[in-house]
Amino acid sequence: MGESIEIREARIVLPRVNLNRKEFEGFLVRSFGGFTRTRGDGAWMNPKGGIVLDKVWVYDVAATDTPDTTASLRAICRRMAKAYSQDCVYLRLPGGTVEFIDP
Repeated sequence: MGESIEIREARIVLPRVNLNRKEFEGFLVRSFGGFTRTRGDGAWMNPKGGIVLDKVWVYDVAATDTPDTTASLRAICRRMAKAYSQDCVYLRLPGGTVEFIDP
């Protein structure tokens, strides 16, 4: 039998407003073979102490926990943060670590 590759789950959380889903979802399908999209609501505290409520899309993809996968996920989150004027994008890597990716 061949060596098995451990597949894990990565997660990207993006705003629902103004998201070009067709472009982003096409990237996910080409890069990871597919995705699961869930509609969600989130909240975070801004630097002034105010609570910001967000309508979001939560994207889960099956991925290997490799440096190449990590670099690819960080790059797409950085691109999405910049394209949609986000302070940051929530990313959970396949290894379980959570990062907030700046534009």
